[in-house]
Amino acid sequence: GVPFSGSFLYGAGGGQQVGFVIAGQQDVATVWSGTRASAVFLGTPDMVTSQALGTDGVRQVGQARINDPFNGLVTHAFAWSGTAESATDIHPDFAFESFANSVRGNMAAGTAASPDGFYNAVLWTSISPPIAVNLHPLDYFETVATDVNGTQVVGYGYPDGSPNHALLWNTDLEGPVDIHPDGYFSSFLIATNGTQQVGLASTPRDGDGNNNEHAMVWSSTSQSAVDL
Repeated sequence: GVPFSGSFLYGAGGGQQVGFVIAGQQDVATVWSGTRASAVFLGTPDMVTSQALGTDGVRQVGQARINDPFNGLVTHAFAWSGTAESATDIHPDFAFESFANSVRGNMAAGTAASPDGFYNAVLWTSISPPIAVNLHPLDYFETVATDVNGTQVVGYGYPDGSPNHALLWNTDLEGPVDIHPDGYFSSFLIATNGTQQVGLASTPRDGDGNNNEHAMVWSSTSQSAVDL
């Protein structure tokens, strides 16, 4: 077979790790269970490339480039249950392209893109069957959902002309709540345990126009942000 020239991990959960291996010029979504020998390749013949981005130990989610009969080569969100044969296209009907970042049980968080490339945060309230809800608020330019856990969905977004702000939704589809901490230029939520959120915030630009990114933890409010 084709030798692997690289590998990347993007997520972990429930004793599994997910990412992709590079076989020739192709990314192939892969799930591991703690050892090299445990690798299972999730890519299918109709996927030009594929990447697994999140797992809860049972299901895996991510993205794959496929040839769509109407739109040509596009990226669709996919879900798996540990095998390539289980691959399910969960692309929302309202999106041009999509990818899923995180999965918990039958729910997933990710992003849908319009034909002009603008991102909208998405919550899959169900993976099987796939049911996707657009979380994007009208007063924001772009939004991304990075994780779902318990009743929380986290991510980031920005109004037109403003930097990204940390955003918090709940699985009842309420929100987002902007929990950007005072005194920082931009902020992003990356993951949640259902109670606290982790991510980063960048400091205001210095005299050279540079921002420094700081690891942060929140407890669901902007005032609770702790610079780590």
